[in-house]
Amino acid sequence: MTTKQDLHIALIGSGFDFYAQCALLAAELQPFSVRISAFESVREQPDKVEIVGPEIAPFCQQIELALKTLMQQTKAGVSLGMQYQLTEKSFFVPYADYGLGPNEEFVQGVVKLAKQHQDLSINQFNLAARAASNARFAVPPANRTELKNSLKFGLNLPTKSATTLLKQQAEKLGVNFFQGEAALSYCTSNDSQKQLDGVLLDGQLHSADLYLLCNQVNGKKESKSTWCVASACTTIETSAMRPYRQCIATELGWLYQSLYGDQLCYQFYFDKSSVSEIDAAQLIKQHSGSDNIRFDSCSQTQFPHWQNNVISFNVRQQNEQQQCVSNLVWLMQISDFLSSHFPASPNTLSLAACFNQHMQNIAREIEQYYALHKLAEVNSSKIRSHAVAGLYARCGRLPQSDYDVVSSSRWHALLAGLGIQPELDSLYLQHVSLEQLIQKLQHLDKIMQGIVAGMPDYAAFYQQLTHSQ
Repeated sequence: MTTKQDLHIALIGSGFDFYAQCALLAAELQPFSVRISAFESVREQPDKVEIVGPEIAPFCQQIELALKTLMQQTKAGVSLGMQYQLTEKSFFVPYADYGLGPNEEFVQGVVKLAKQHQDLSINQFNLAARAASNARFAVPPANRTELKNSLKFGLNLPTKSATTLLKQQAEKLGVNFFQGEAALSYCTSNDSQKQLDGVLLDGQLHSADLYLLCNQVNGKKESKSTWCVASACTTIETSAMRPYRQCIATELGWLYQSLYGDQLCYQFYFDKSSVSEIDAAQLIKQHSGSDNIRFDSCSQTQFPHWQNNVISFNVRQQNEQQQCVSNLVWLMQISDFLSSHFPASPNTLSLAACFNQHMQNIAREIEQYYALHKLAEVNSSKIRSHAVAGLYARCGRLPQSDYDVVSSSRWHALLAGLGIQPELDSLYLQHVSLEQLIQKLQHLDKIMQGIVAGMPDYAAFYQQLTHSQ
């Protein structure tokens, strides 16, 4: 009979997300004596950028890797959020909270005031947005806990150095790695049942209680997709570095710009059935000036699925949705779920059903945000028909979420940037005059102004970080 002491999880895959998942599961399941084996496909890692949001801080804490170490050793770029460049306007969507403390009514107050003063931006009261606009950045000191949520940031990580570091950390946490092209051995000839007997490597069968397929879909290689991503990187001067990513509207679609090290990376996602590689290459060259353009296949949007003793999650290939919510969010959700439930009741049908429902709910929340992000691409008249945008336009509220994979601050900033203003004010604010709001916000404005002024230029921060190893 399987016990808590001899549970065994096997992961099959390669790449950044594969090693991140290995480290997460090892760290989370250590208290339960769950053994983790990883079967890695030895492949040359492409020189590309891995986009991760503010979940990177709790991720590093979970796997016992200092965030500063990750930033230093990978020469990661910092991102305080996304700068949207539309044809007629631009706006910034920060990761961080508004104000200097968690208070949803504070945002409502700023929105109410902005309705009366069209020249007022809600980002004037977001510390991260102000820092980004001034090209300044600083990691909040440990003794300034009130700034933790006001300066949330993500990272742009170079794949090669990041995967190397994550594998090393996973090994420290006890993951046993096997290299080679592993084959999956099924218990029955009916492959669709996905009941795995083990992983076959060099003639030896390795069995486990649960298998995570991190580079395949439903136990099979993914079918060919018409979606593709074109990318190119150029070297920039340190003085030109900015602590944010950019999303630029073009005639063909969104063009994404991310910085890591001294490399400015451009990415364009397109469907080859409607946009040719020649047109995509011309778009990239027009903005980057580079002729060295790389084309990679994209996967369709898929979320983790558990059937029998197999969890499938296609994380090797990129898709555009990752520009909004990184795969690291999914990986942490998988890890949290398994650490909470798997040791007590491994491989039960009810547990798999609960897992799949959990992931579907998360996918629905991510898809809602991504859908609005895509509507913004063409400044569509359909924006107000979006479910969240419609609710916000009526009463200034966002749907309740049990997962918060997309923070309320990002929703508020994206909606405000698209010109959506609520018709009704908060009931609480009906008893607060505009004069009172102005007085409080003027005080906060001075505090934020002083904090930003005390931050170093991002270029200076980056140079100090990379030279203090």
